[in-house]
Amino acid sequence: MSHAVTRPSLLIRLRQEGDDRSWREFDAAYSDLIVRYGRRCGLQLADAEEVRQVVLAKLSRSLRSFEYDPRRGRFRDYLRQCVRNAIASFSSRHNLPLTPVSIDEATQAVAADEPDRAWDEEWVQHHYRRALQALRATTDTKTLVIFDELLRGADVAALAERFATTEANIRKIKQRMRERLEQTIRRQLADEEACDDSA
Repeated sequence: MSHAVTRPSLLIRLRQEGDDRSWREFDAAYSDLIVRYGRRCGLQLADAEEVRQVVLAKLSRSLRSFEYDPRRGRFRDYLRQCVRNAIASFSSRHNLPLTPVSIDEATQAVAADEPDRAWDEEWVQHHYRRALQALRATTDTKTLVIFDELLRGADVAALAERFATTEANIRKIKQRMRERLEQTIRRQLADEEACDDSA
């Protein structure tokens, strides 16, 4: 997603008829989250993909008249509810037992307004993956290779020797990349909060 300051909120753009580009942007940003959460709820990949399509179809109808109400929660909570409802509907239509995160637990959590640990974990990973993908598009190959090795637990001294540089340079790369990741995640979250404030 673009994070330009003048960029209208994605949710506002989704409310406009015929804005296919915004729907593609939304799908690109959130399809992985929806599918991964569906998989954690016990769906097969094809079923999780079907749930994703159902969620997008329902959102395309409901967001046209969507009015943000801060008392009802954040955008992430609204999306979680939409996804849970689609999974529950899909599983009941197909008589599917959902094991890792049972839909009964998810439904009870929604009714009691309790947190959903699986959704929260997927949400964090979702933002991390999106931020990392954005960084990969704007970072030179050598830095990416070093950072990937660091993420895998590679030793700083070994990397410095391998890339003919100093340990201090390796630590700087690690620090810079972590800071850029944090900034990118903050922008992503701010964009969603802007959706909440503007919708």
